[in-house]
Amino acid sequence: MRRPAFWLITWLLSLQALPAVAYQLLDAKWQDGKVQLLLNTNAAPSGHNWLNALDMAAASWDSRVEGLNIDVAASSAHHPCDGYRKGSPARARVNTVAFSDHVCSAEFGRNTLAATLIIAKEGRIREADIVFNRRYRWDLYSGYRYGRVDFYRVAVHELGHLIGLDHEHKLSAIMAPTISRIDRPTRDDLAGARAIYSGPKQSTLPSIVAKIEQPTTSMSSGVSKLRGWAVAKAGVAKLSLYINQKFIRKIPYGGWRQDIAKIYPDYQNSRRSGFSLAYNWGKLGPGPQEVAVLVEDRQGNKKMVRKQLHVAALRESAPVGLTSRVLGPNLIQVDGVRVASQVYRVLLRWQAKQRRWGMERFERL
Repeated sequence: MRRPAFWLITWLLSLQALPAVAYQLLDAKWQDGKVQLLLNTNAAPSGHNWLNALDMAAASWDSRVEGLNIDVAASSAHHPCDGYRKGSPARARVNTVAFSDHVCSAEFGRNTLAATLIIAKEGRIREADIVFNRRYRWDLYSGYRYGRVDFYRVAVHELGHLIGLDHEHKLSAIMAPTISRIDRPTRDDLAGARAIYSGPKQSTLPSIVAKIEQPTTSMSSGVSKLRGWAVAKAGVAKLSLYINQKFIRKIPYGGWRQDIAKIYPDYQNSRRSGFSLAYNWGKLGPGPQEVAVLVEDRQGNKKMVRKQLHVAALRESAPVGLTSRVLGPNLIQVDGVRVASQVYRVLLRWQAKQRRWGMERFERL
């Protein structure tokens, strides 16, 4: 009986120049091209939406590689080192991302930013986990900034390993063994991913790509934003909001999204791909609800993106025994909110344009 193969792949902090034939592959892949990835936010540094950044990093791969789908969600129930280190829970075949001071009881190597752990058998990846070195100062930015490390580009690199790509030593690429100004998959990187999941032919880009980013949680109440982005090769004509399959209204479109433009440079006006709309979810009543955005392009093509919510109505007498703490300059965490005998945690983010606090996350304790 063959034993599962195991890879531990790290990325180094260095700005050295790379030689100026092609991508390198690991000898394993996800059988159906589908990956469920959970971000453990318990140990994450405050001040940024790491989940959104990880989701964008995943989109930089799967949106341009046919046959690949990386689904990202938040969960504190698992850790990448479960089953690896002594005394930890057994491996549950769950793919997890987290910040840590070590790689499952082992020290990070010198200048190592992150490590990807892969378990595979007979060419099939069974589990893959990513650990980011918490000892570095993490940030989100383009270009280069001394003293801080860009989480997004490191995530793009580590996700390349997670889908089956090895280090590229000859060409300048996101999969090079050292960090550089490159912050997205290059043509060579994408060619490698397509060779694994799309076959020899280059994949065709979908006519419309869209995502609902907010609300970011399955629990929502009161007035908060419906927020996301949409791009179309022929250009976006209009967006419409549907709730429980019923048309509600048109959605304002054209918000500045430089992050989306990086991932979808071949789509018309992708820099102005954001949409946002304030909506009172509480008036829907408690219970499960389906929120959908219909995107129509200038050639008549349509795409519907959906999100499932569970609306909980907050009572005025609910806030009893509340505790709060500041997580960042614009983020506050409130614990002890009671709804129907259940206790919840609420994250509030300051919305400078509206000059008010808005609910970003609502989760059960």
